[in-house]
Amino acid sequence: MESINTPSNAVFHQKLMAALVKALAPLYAKVITQGVQERIFETKFPLETAQMILTLTNFYFDADLFGWDIREIPEKLKPFEDFLTNALKARAGLFSFIHNILKGA
Repeated sequence: MESINTPSNAVFHQKLMAALVKALAPLYAKVITQGVQERIFETKFPLETAQMILTLTNFYFDADLFGWDIREIPEKLKPFEDFLTNALKARAGLFSFIHNILKGA
């Protein structure tokens, strides 16, 4: 990971992040679509919402890119859960498992 994040590999890193979003977004969109059908989520744009979620997670949680101290990441998960809740119009607390995972680690 250290060599991926060097300035000389910036373009490679960006292309890798884009490739991950493109590859995983259809899978996330299927989950979101199922959630819409089950009335757990509400969105007119499952694929684009999936792309935005993945872009945010790949970019914002890149500790090397932002220089975050790894201890800062758990503090960033609560607002991320709130973002997911709002983006998918989900019930409050649905994504609380995200920060709970780190509590058990």
